[in-house]
Amino acid sequence: TYKDTDTLFLQNKKNNIKHVFTKSYNPLFAPNNKWFSFIKKDSLYLFNLATAEKQLVGTTVKEYVYSYDGSYLIAKVQTNENNSLKIVDLKTFKTKIISGLIEYEYSPDDTKIAIITKQEQINKVSLYDFNAFAFEKVIATDSESEFKGLQWDDSGKKLAFFKEIKD
Repeated sequence: TYKDTDTLFLQNKKNNIKHVFTKSYNPLFAPNNKWFSFIKKDSLYLFNLATAEKQLVGTTVKEYVYSYDGSYLIAKVQTNENNSLKIVDLKTFKTKIISGLIEYEYSPDDTKIAIITKQEQINKVSLYDFNAFAFEKVIATDSESEFKGLQWDDSGKKLAFFKEIKD
C-alpha cells in the first residue's frame, strides 16, 4: 500500500546508474522495455529508459496499463465526477482522450478496446482500434438503457455485454 514516505528505486544493472522517485507508487515497465512509469500524488509519469528523461503524462490518474507491445499507454483519469480514458501513442506522443467513460475491456489480442461511454445522456458501446489510433465502430447506442459487463471471447472477434433497461 502506498504511503507518503514510499520511494521507488530504479537501477541499471549494466552501468549501475540509479534513479530515485520519492513518494511514488504503482511502478510498471512497458512490455518493450523502453519505458518505466509510476504515479506520484495521482499524477502519472513516464520515464524513458534509454534517455533517462521523465515526463508528466496526466493528473488525477486512477489506474493505467501499457498495450501488449508497449506502443501505447492507457490511463483512466478522473476529473470531478467524470472518468476519461487517455490513450498515448508512445512513438509520436499523440494523445486521444475519451470522455464519459463507464467501462472498458481489452481484446485478447490487445489490438482493440471495447468502451462504454455516456455523453449527453446517450449510452454507447464502441470499439477503439490501436492500429488506426481511432474509433473503429459504434456497436450500440441507447438513451433509455445502460450498457455494462463487457466480455470478449478468447479469439477477440466477438464481444458480449448487457443492456440494462431502466424502470
